[in-house]
Amino acid sequence: MNRHSITTRIFFPFLITTTLFAIVLIGIVPDRLTKILSENTENELFSIAKTIALSVNIALEEESLEALAEFNAFLKADANISVAGIFVAEGPSFELLAAFPGEAESELEAGVDPLKFLVARAPFTTSNQSGYIEVGFSREQFASRLRTINLNLYAAFIAILILQFIVYRIVQAGVIRPILASIKSADALGAGELDTDISKPSGKDEIAKLLGALIQLQQNLKDQNARNEELTSSLERKVLERTKALSGALEALKSAQKTTNEIIDSSFDAIVCLDNEGRIQQWNSRASKMFGLSPEEAINQPMPRLLLIEEDARRFYSDGVFNAPALSDDLIELTGHAKSNDKIDLEGFITALNINQEDQWVVFLRDITVNKRIADAIDNQRVVGASVLDALPISVALESRVQDHVLENSAYRALQDQGFVELDPGTESKRIESAWQAGALGPWDQVLSNEEETRTFIGAMRVIEPDIADQERYLLRYLVDVTELKEQEKQLREALVSKDAFMSAMTHELRTPLHSIVACLDLISTTKGPDEIQLPQYLSVAKSSSQTLLSLINELLDFQKTLDHDLTLVREPFGLFALFQQSKAMCHVLFEATSINFKADFKGDEQLRLLGDARRITQVITNIVGNARKFTEQGDVSMTLDCQPHSSGDFALRFKITDTGIGMNQETLTRLGDPFFQGATGFSREFGGTGLGISIVKQILAIMNSKLVVQSTLGVGSTFSFELILPAAISSTAAEIEGPKSRAQQQAPDSELGANHDNLLKVLYVEDTDMNRIVMKAMMAKFSVALTMVESALEGLKLARENRYDLIITDIQMPIHTGIELRQWLADDDEIYAPYIIAFTANAQASQINEYHNLGFNDVITKPLTLAKLGEFLAPYLDTL
Repeated sequence: MNRHSITTRIFFPFLITTTLFAIVLIGIVPDRLTKILSENTENELFSIAKTIALSVNIALEEESLEALAEFNAFLKADANISVAGIFVAEGPSFELLAAFPGEAESELEAGVDPLKFLVARAPFTTSNQSGYIEVGFSREQFASRLRTINLNLYAAFIAILILQFIVYRIVQAGVIRPILASIKSADALGAGELDTDISKPSGKDEIAKLLGALIQLQQNLKDQNARNEELTSSLERKVLERTKALSGALEALKSAQKTTNEIIDSSFDAIVCLDNEGRIQQWNSRASKMFGLSPEEAINQPMPRLLLIEEDARRFYSDGVFNAPALSDDLIELTGHAKSNDKIDLEGFITALNINQEDQWVVFLRDITVNKRIADAIDNQRVVGASVLDALPISVALESRVQDHVLENSAYRALQDQGFVELDPGTESKRIESAWQAGALGPWDQVLSNEEETRTFIGAMRVIEPDIADQERYLLRYLVDVTELKEQEKQLREALVSKDAFMSAMTHELRTPLHSIVACLDLISTTKGPDEIQLPQYLSVAKSSSQTLLSLINELLDFQKTLDHDLTLVREPFGLFALFQQSKAMCHVLFEATSINFKADFKGDEQLRLLGDARRITQVITNIVGNARKFTEQGDVSMTLDCQPHSSGDFALRFKITDTGIGMNQETLTRLGDPFFQGATGFSREFGGTGLGISIVKQILAIMNSKLVVQSTLGVGSTFSFELILPAAISSTAAEIEGPKSRAQQQAPDSELGANHDNLLKVLYVEDTDMNRIVMKAMMAKFSVALTMVESALEGLKLARENRYDLIITDIQMPIHTGIELRQWLADDDEIYAPYIIAFTANAQASQINEYHNLGFNDVITKPLTLAKLGEFLAPYLDTL
C-alpha cells in the first residue's frame, strides 16, 4: 500500500481513531473500573466489618444473645456480604464463634479464604474477650458485576466502530473513487492513449474542475501530436539527402585506410593509430598478436583503457579529456594487459600525424616484459635481503674498507638515530682492525649509552670473503640487545638469594617448636612416676609448641593458596560486634606477660549482622596485630573498628591498627608484603617469623576488593588500615546468631540414637595407621563412646553389615580401597544402618572439604585433631543419649 495515496491518508486516521477508542474502552477503562470497584467494595466491607465488630463488642459486654442473633439478620440484608465470621481469642490462637451463613461454618474454621473472597477484618476487644470480625464478598459475584459494566462499554465501542465505518464509506464513494478515476485517466494520457474515455464533470466542486482540466489536456495533446508528425516527415527527407553525400566520403576514407593498414602491418613493433579522443583507428598484426585482440575487438575502443592498466591509462587524460601531447616525443614505460589478462611490460613512443587536415596520433609499443622481469628479479633480491635484515631482532651492518656502511638494518639505524655510542670510541676502532686481520672477532659485552639511557649488548664481527677472486671483502657487524636479559638475570639472582634466606629462616621457625615437642616427649618418656613435678610443664610446652607448629604450617598453606590463586572466600552471616570481641580476645593473649598496652575500640551498631567471610577477616586482624606485637618492645598497640553506612547501601568497615614499634623506612615500606621479605633480612633472626603474614593479608584483602594502607616512621611506629564494604545479612535467625555450625550440628541426630546400648554412642572407626588408631582410642575413652576400630574399608563394610553404629568415621586415604569407596558401599546397601558417615582427613583445604560434602559425607573432621575439637564434634550426638 502506497503511504502517500489519498486512500491511505484517509483510511489511517480512521484506523488510528478506532484503535485509540479500543485501547481506552476495552483496555484502560475496564481496568480502571476494576480497581475503583475493588477499592469501593473493600472499603464497604471494612465499614461493615467495623459495624459488626462494634455490635459484637456491645453484645459481649452486655452478654446479650439477642444482639448476636441480629448478626445473621443484618448480614442477610446486605447483598455485598457473602460470608462472615466472628473469631475470639483462645490462648495463642483464635477460634470461630459464629458464621454466616451457617452452612459455611466448616469452611470458615481457618478464616475467610482470600482466594475466593474479597476480605475485610475488624478487631474487637471486651473486658473478657478479644477477637476479630472477617467478612467476605464472593470474587465470582464481583466478577459478575464487572462483566455487566464491561458489556456496556463493549456495546458503546461497537456503536462507535459502526458509525466510523459508515462515515468512511461515504467519503470513499464521494471523494476517493472520483479521484482514483481521474488519476487513471491522467496515467493513460501520459502513456499516449489520447483516445481514452474521461468521465464528464457534474456539479461545480473541485473534483468536477479536475475532470474538466483533464478533458482540456486531452485535446491539447491531440493537437500537439499532429504537429509532431509533420516535423518527423520533414526530418526524414533531410536525412536521406545527407546520407548520399556521406557515402562518397566514406569510399575515399576506406581507400586511405587500406594504404595505412599495409604500412602499419609491415612494422616489427605494435603500432596503434588514434584519433583526437584516443580511440583506436588502426593497428597492425603485431598489435593483435601482442594483446590477443582482433581488429574488430579493438577498433574505436579507447586505447589507454583497453590496453593499459588503470594507473597508466590515467596518464593519457587530463580532467577526463584525452591529452596525448603531454606524453608525445618521449620514450615512456607502460604496463598493459592482453585479452587473457596476462601482464605486459611496454616501452612506448607517441608522435602526432596530420592526415587530411586532421590531427591523429601514432603509438609505437614494444614488449619489454622479459627484460623487465630480469630487472625486477634483481631488485627483489635486494629488497628481500634488506627485509630479512630488518626483521632480525639484532642490529646488523655491512661495511667495506672503502665505504663505511654498505648495508645496515633498521635496528642498527635506530641505534644511530637515538645517539647510542660507546664510552670509549677507540675500543671500537681496535676491534674493527682486529676483525679485518683475524677474519672474525667476538662475542663480547658492549655497553652503549645516550643522554637518556644505557643499554648492554653482545657484539661480534666476521669478514665475508667473496666467491670470485679479487672481489672486495666485507665486514659483517652485529649487536644483540641483552639489557632486559641482564635485568632479569639480576632479579632472578636476588629472588634466589631471598628464597634461600627464607628457607633458612623457615627451617629455623619449624625446627624450633618441633625441637620443643621432641624434647618434651623425650623428657616425659623418661619420667619415672606420676609424681614428677615438671610433667605438667613438659606437657604444656609440647602442646603450645604443637600449636605454634600447626600455625606455621597453616600460614605456609595459605601462602601457597595465594600463589596458586586458590584462596576462596565464603559468604556467611556473622555478628560484627561478636567478630570484634573474638578478635580482641585472640589479640589480647599476644600481649599477656608484656609491658605493651593493648587497646581495642569499636564504633558502630553492636547488633549489626553482615554477610562475609568472618574467619578471613579475623585472620587479617590477628596477622596485623601479631605483626605489630612482634616489632613493638614497649608502648601501645591499638585496634579500632569503625562501621558506618556506605553510599551503596552496604556498610563500610574501617579497620586501623597502630603501634609504637620500631617503624619502617621507605625502602622497607616499598618491599613490605613481598613474599619472603622478612625472611631475607636480618629481622627474622631478631624478631622471628616467616615473613609471609603481611603478604597473605594483602592477598586476602585483594580478593575482598580492598587494600592495605601502611604509614610508618622509622623509630616512631606504624599504622596499618584497610576498608571493607559488606552487605547486611538479611536473615537473623537463632541459628545464625549462635554462629556457623558443623554439618553434624546442623543435622539433628536421630532421637533414637544410642537407645539400645546403655547410653553409649556406638562408633566405628576405619583407619589403616596403627598410631592413629591408638590415639583415637585414647581420645574416645574420654567420652561416653563404645568404639570399634578396623584397619581397612572391607573390614569396616563387614562390621557395618553385622552391627548398628551411630557414627562411622573413616580415613580417606587408605591402601587398596579408600574411605570414599567405603561411603559409596554403605550408601548403596539398603540393609546397612549408617545414619552418619564422617570423613577423617588431613586435607584441610576448603575446596577439598566441599568436595567431600558433595560426595555424600555428613561431615568432615580434619587432622590434627585435638581433644577439645573431638568433644565439640561429638557433643550433639552425645546429647541425644
